[in-house]
Amino acid sequence: MKNMFYQFLKKYSTTALHWYFSEWEVKGTEYIPNGPMVFAPNHQNAFLDAVLVACSSKRNPFFLARADVFKSPGAAKWLQRMQLLPVFRFRDGFATLKNNDATFKACHKLFDHGEAVLIFPEGNHGRPYQLRPLQKGLARMILSYEHPEKVAVVPVGIHYESHDGFRSRVLIQFGKPVYVSPDTTLELQPQLSLFTEKIAAALKPLLLHIPDDRYDALLPEIKKSRNYQIPVSQQLAIEQKAASGEISIDLTTPTIPGIFSRINRLWVRSQIFPASKLLHTLVLQKLRDPQFIPSIKFGAGMVLLPLFLLVQALLIGYISGMWLIGPLYLVLVLVGMWMLKD
Repeated sequence: MKNMFYQFLKKYSTTALHWYFSEWEVKGTEYIPNGPMVFAPNHQNAFLDAVLVACSSKRNPFFLARADVFKSPGAAKWLQRMQLLPVFRFRDGFATLKNNDATFKACHKLFDHGEAVLIFPEGNHGRPYQLRPLQKGLARMILSYEHPEKVAVVPVGIHYESHDGFRSRVLIQFGKPVYVSPDTTLELQPQLSLFTEKIAAALKPLLLHIPDDRYDALLPEIKKSRNYQIPVSQQLAIEQKAASGEISIDLTTPTIPGIFSRINRLWVRSQIFPASKLLHTLVLQKLRDPQFIPSIKFGAGMVLLPLFLLVQALLIGYISGMWLIGPLYLVLVLVGMWMLKD
């Protein structure tokens, strides 16, 4: 039986993502198989990463999320309805790691029914445009399954041109599935290491990875040289070559928004200002982890922005005495948002 709440949330989130990003490009969906599988994305933001991956695919994955968000019984109930499963980390206490066995068994049952699971193999999130070392939890989950060779691991590259920017661009890129080949001649730890390295090798070409020794000097040049008139996937390919040293960054032809784009941006931002100001004052200023800012922006915006636009439309209709102006105002704002480019 379908999870109707999950389906509604996915459709609404998909619509919201089209408004939140000026360009949301998806590549490689042909690599997503039917049957048991795991999405393995890099992790640069908080839950927005998971929303993007799920909404970029026809699969409806279950998500492995940090266990501390399940502490409240009420929250746990709603998280389960959203198909979230708890995963415990070293920072939760070494003794809690044994609880992952129950989560892995739950994933194994999902595999038995041909379901999809999403797990972030890095085990943490971070802003730098780099692939961090992968943890062995994903490999352990699959190798402990009765039929590990049947589970496809699909690497997913998430590339934000701006981690925080409203109406910025994002690319979701699915790679070819990776399968484990159990080797009975090896001990478990070497098998875990080999499979983890195999996943990392498949994931790295799907994102921007700037080496440590060139990061501080190269990143500002990459940002200055971005061409917003070409698809974000093409721009990423250029940046990947620059990061690997194959080409030099061209700073001679930066793209500048035209006068119409700048006027349109001012118009849209003035209309969403009340919702944005309330969100920043009540929530964003109190966040300690900057990685949560875009996720909270997106999640709260799904509720606050439609509400505030509706209230503003009703007020305009009431004050003017012409109720048809309200719907016209909504159309103008939505069209302006659709045309807004970062």
